[in-house]
Amino acid sequence: MRASERYKEQIKLARQQSMRLMRVPAAMDFFGLGRTKLMKIANDCEAVIEMNNNMVWLDKERIEEYLLTFRK
Repeated sequence: MRASERYKEQIKLARQQSMRLMRVPAAMDFFGLGRTKLMKIANDCEAVIEMNNNMVWLDKERIEEYLLTFRK
């Protein structure tokens, strides 16, 4: 991987980490979970924001806080 490609990936990752609300496909990549499991967790911690039938946003901070409650 060239330096310019690594730089672009770092910028992309930084933007993703700085966003509080994420679309489902981006959240799947960020958390490394499948759609079904991610949506179950998001519903459990009330992190789902539905704009309409086609647009669903997930609150990344709520999901992270919820996941950290299971940490030992």
